[in-house]
Amino acid sequence: MTVTESYALDQGTLPTLPSLHDCTITGMALEEGWITLRFEEEDLGRHDAIRCDRPQAKAVTVRYHLLSPGEYTFTRWHRGIRWLQPGGHYREIEKPDPGQLVATGLEYLYCHVAYCSVIISLYSRKYREVYLHAAVDRVEYRWREG
Repeated sequence: MTVTESYALDQGTLPTLPSLHDCTITGMALEEGWITLRFEEEDLGRHDAIRCDRPQAKAVTVRYHLLSPGEYTFTRWHRGIRWLQPGGHYREIEKPDPGQLVATGLEYLYCHVAYCSVIISLYSRKYREVYLHAAVDRVEYRWREG
């Protein structure tokens, strides 16, 4: 059974989006004005972030509709050399290949929601902390339950 939930980010009130904390991303696509993240696990519903709402979930596809094509960036935290530059700064990852990002073991950590904007925190074994900043007006969750 498939259930679709849609959330508008261009309305007067912001929605509370379902959290997929610590779930592994199995697919990512950047196409035709959408950013798509796929999560597929036999026991996806066992994750504490999903267990209460969708205990029978086997997969979920999250689609972010961009306000205009290409209006997104991937950044990562770059630590400075301790004795020369304390702290660090964010660097943009130049339009990475989604397949390469997923191949590095990409995990979804959390999402900040604002009016027509999301910042998604991801963890990658290659880049460590990765942030996806996108101007979006709609988010769709397609749950597959078994």
